[in-house]
Amino acid sequence: MKTEDIIIKGMHCDACEKTLKRAVNMLNGIKELNLSYTNEHATVIFDNALTNLNEIKKVIRDKGYMIEDKAAHP
Repeated sequence: MKTEDIIIKGMHCDACEKTLKRAVNMLNGIKELNLSYTNEHATVIFDNALTNLNEIKKVIRDKGYMIEDKAAHP
């Protein structure tokens, strides 16, 4: 299992959050996903034998959201 925090830009409402949750949870290996549009933040726990961070980020970007580099937020 692996846990990653992701900063997501572009979520503006509860519907955005639900849409993104539904899309990410479609990936095999997602064990837990906590999303907050108000904090622009996601914490995802996943089985890295079944999926990886790049696949998760691709789904987020494909839904029209931007991912901010964590280095920008020390």
